[in-house]
Amino acid sequence: MRGGYYSAAGDAETTVSTLWGDLMSQYGKRHTDETRRKISVAMMGRKPSEETRRKMSEARKGKPLPEETRRKMSEARKGKHLSEETRRKLSEARKGKPLPEETRRKMSVSHGGTGISQTCEILKRHADELRDDPERLPTDFIKSLFNRPVICPEEVP
Repeated sequence: MRGGYYSAAGDAETTVSTLWGDLMSQYGKRHTDETRRKISVAMMGRKPSEETRRKMSEARKGKPLPEETRRKMSEARKGKHLSEETRRKLSEARKGKPLPEETRRKMSVSHGGTGISQTCEILKRHADELRDDPERLPTDFIKSLFNRPVICPEEVP
């Protein structure tokens, strides 16, 4: 006897797989391509309920995507531009939410490792020479900053 599982009735001749075969006529079999196509057509247009969508979302949470999938998703977005309306909506959604300290540190490093306090120190050290030679400043905005004293955030009362 194969399987080694007995039915609830305890009959040694009836295994669980035999019961499944009786209860589910498709057990262990495959649908033909034609049947699969018919099922596909029948299911088209159906939308999962809100509860089903919530359950599907919960089931996926906490599971990291495979590296291959992440790469494909990245490739699919490359070269695409967001509309002005979408950019505005994203901007509005992010406003007022402080960035985590780790994110701020990473941004600082990716911008050459000069955080705000370091930038203030550099400006203080070079403010006089930059005021004397405004052509070294890249934009009019930065030139306008040097017409006033340099105040670092930690110095603001």
